[in-house]
Amino acid sequence: MPTVLITGGTRGIGLALGKAFAQKGWSVEACYHRDEASASTALKELQSLDPTCQVTRCDVRKPVEVETWVNEVLGRHDTIECGIHNAGITHNARILNTEESQWDETLETHVKGAFNFSQALLIPMIR
Repeated sequence: MPTVLITGGTRGIGLALGKAFAQKGWSVEACYHRDEASASTALKELQSLDPTCQVTRCDVRKPVEVETWVNEVLGRHDTIECGIHNAGITHNARILNTEESQWDETLETHVKGAFNFSQALLIPMIR
């Protein structure tokens, strides 16, 4: 069974992608950062389609957490065939009202998160 990892995979587009992959016979490994309620609901929905699906807490801004998550997935599956970086945040503020810390958090999630995820995921995929 092929495996897909999806960051930000417990709500919206990420969850929809997870469900679509699970319906096609893929094992879905999704991560989330803060929303425990959505993670719990997503896990139930994904596991109703395929009991091997998992949801794990992981902050994509932190390379160690991403690497740990990827290694945990590799402990459950022989290979990883696909990775989707879907994690993202917004502070719903106009640029004039956005604090620098909010801007930094957004960039770290969108850009650094994509880098961390790609770096952790590509090493085992290349092997």
